[in-house]
Amino acid sequence: MKEIKTLKRFAAIISIGLKPGSFKNLEDLAEKLDANNIEPVAYRTLVRDLEALRTEFGINFQYSNAHRCWIKIESDEVADHAQFLNLLDLEGLSRTLRLAFEGFSFLELEAQTAVQQIQPLITKILEAIQRHRVVKLTYHAFAAEKDKKYEIEPLKIKEYRNRWYLAGADVNDNHIIKTFGIERMVSMELSQKSFDPDKLKEQVKNRFANVLGVTLLHNQQAETIHVKVSPKFSNYLISIPLHASQQFQGTDENGWSILTWRLVVNQELVSELLRFGQDVEVLSPPTLVSALVNNLKTSLSKYA
Repeated sequence: MKEIKTLKRFAAIISIGLKPGSFKNLEDLAEKLDANNIEPVAYRTLVRDLEALRTEFGINFQYSNAHRCWIKIESDEVADHAQFLNLLDLEGLSRTLRLAFEGFSFLELEAQTAVQQIQPLITKILEAIQRHRVVKLTYHAFAAEKDKKYEIEPLKIKEYRNRWYLAGADVNDNHIIKTFGIERMVSMELSQKSFDPDKLKEQVKNRFANVLGVTLLHNQQAETIHVKVSPKFSNYLISIPLHASQQFQGTDENGWSILTWRLVVNQELVSELLRFGQDVEVLSPPTLVSALVNNLKTSLSKYA
């Protein structure tokens, strides 16, 4: 229970740090934590919390003379607030919510059984990432007949649609960045080999910059995707963009919104666009249009 309280406090500190004014000193931070219903702790504990956020998760707070308060400094180690909260969720915050609201009908959360099953592996991966240790991985891909062994320099944990993946450099394949579904891992152990993550930081960052999901073939390049979105659906996509590269280009004579994304064409993108149904029409590129048409023809043939 002590660990859960610590993780709740971490999440609250980050939330406070993202707001204008953040906190002026430890006393101010303690008051704001109390306002967020966080159990009071000693100032020395808050100092340890800030140090742990910096050393363990790469989340750094520095005093800003211009703002006269402590502010959160962006870090490549944790891409954003949401990503870190996902990590906290792995350590049990969602289970705490379930226990706290057990018996109440007004709260309904999706089951996290998949996360619970792979939590021991995620804990190992996090340790390997933090200690910069190569991992020995036995992996069984969905389409494979046999297990395959890898030596991977673990760089990042990525979540997509409630599935969790390890992104890392394949030591025996020219350090190409690859992704592995954590639930498909047969076994994994930390080796005694260490590596320098800074050499691959930009590579792994660029690896996912223009990818929806995790699938990217080696040397596959991003393309500009043009789509038309129906009036009833456009507000949804504009308020919740499909990808960070999304740009609004205007409307046509029928009130359909024209949007663009800069993305690689992969199965995740095709599946997402098919999910939108008749409310989205892809204008280009031709490769994506063909992929959608082929998927629709195959589906239709099953019901003909």
